[in-house]
This record gives sequence, C-alpha cells and structure tokens, in this order.
Amino acid sequence: MADQKLPRPKEPTEAKLKEYGENYNRGLAGQLEIDSVGDTLVIKQGMIGYLSEQWDQEPIPRHEIAKACGNANTSIEWWYKGEKTWDEVLDRISSSLNAEFM
Repeated sequence: MADQKLPRPKEPTEAKLKEYGENYNRGLAGQLEIDSVGDTLVIKQGMIGYLSEQWDQEPIPRHEIAKACGNANTSIEWWYKGEKTWDEVLDRISSSLNAEFM
C-alpha cells in the first residue's frame, strides 16, 4: 500500500520540460560556472521542475521528487526517445516515492 496519494501529473511537452531544464541550467551555470550538455540531461532536470510545480500544494519536498526522478532516470530518457510510455515513467516514479497517483 502506498504511503501517500498524489495527483496524477499530465504528460508534459518536450518544450515545457526544456523550459524548466534550461531555467535550472541557467541558475546552475551562474553559480558553479558549468553547463549541462545535451537535450537528454536538460529533459531530466526539467522533469524535476515540472513535477515540483505539479505537486506544489502537496506535502512532498523537492529533494524527494529529485531522488525519485533519479531512480526513474532511464525510464525518463527512454520516454523522451519514444521508447517508453508516460505511464511507465509514472510507474517508476510512484514506486520510488511509494505513492499512488489519483
């Protein structure tokens, strides 16, 4: 049984994830003078921002979302490449969070 219930996030567009990822990258680049390389990494970073916004009214900290996205890293990459479905990504994330999506 899941420890928590979260709203099921809608499948994001590539543009939305890139927006979140590029915003993250700009902040990181400014602080640490480094840049993320490649669309795949930007998409993975964007997923954290996207889900954090989707669940901003839920009692789940951003670092837990980041950890779950890290655990779903391969699924997110395969989804981005069209080799997995959004439901498969959500299954992996829900498992990592011990959460059920409503």
